[in-house]
Amino acid sequence: MLVLLASCGRQNFSDQIDAPPDADPRLPGLIAWYGMDDDPSDGTIDDGGGGAHLARCIAGVSCPTQVAGKHGNAVAFNGSQYARVTYGPWLATPSAYSIAAWIYLDTQVDQVAFAKPWGNSSLDSWGITTWAGSTGTCLETVNAAMTSEDACGPTLPPARWFHVAGRWDGSVKSVFVDGVKAGERTNATASLIDTHDVVIGTDENSGSQAYWFHGRVDDLQIYERALTDTEIQMLAQ
Repeated sequence: MLVLLASCGRQNFSDQIDAPPDADPRLPGLIAWYGMDDDPSDGTIDDGGGGAHLARCIAGVSCPTQVAGKHGNAVAFNGSQYARVTYGPWLATPSAYSIAAWIYLDTQVDQVAFAKPWGNSSLDSWGITTWAGSTGTCLETVNAAMTSEDACGPTLPPARWFHVAGRWDGSVKSVFVDGVKAGERTNATASLIDTHDVVIGTDENSGSQAYWFHGRVDDLQIYERALTDTEIQMLAQ
């Protein structure tokens, strides 16, 4: 399993590396970082985490649009765009993980900012979901019993930036909003993971895209360890 999200401005050194502008948000254990400062119109979103795990636009689907972000630039999804990160061994389940990003909702509907789908089902190995109803904002996961094991916080209003992070530390699954723990699932178990790609701007249910995202995503990060509360607060600055 994994962990995602956040950052400050940067300048591009290559087509695959984003360098930070004001401060470097990369913490130990980072395995992918989509700073969103490069223009995705070339069909790719660069990975500044050092592994060159590009997010690619999908044939027949328009790329997200580059817009002003929380730090530097972001990418905007209109409910019919998404990008895909190809599965590789780097996504295999570690004993802990964290995922994080800045998100901005254009509208309050059921939607998924990014996810690692699992199996031929509507379940996710991990993902950040924002539901319009009382369920709220969740780190959504699937456990060994093949049932959802989610940690959820408050429902987010549209038209402002929020930093959202999900963490699995080997015992507890937690979701953070703006650096504050907003929900947790204790006595949690490791998430199931398979060879599905990561998707940004949508989810995938039984092989089809679902819960398209309407809004912006900036500084998406995935870590192969559980960040501390203090580290997540740092990313939310």
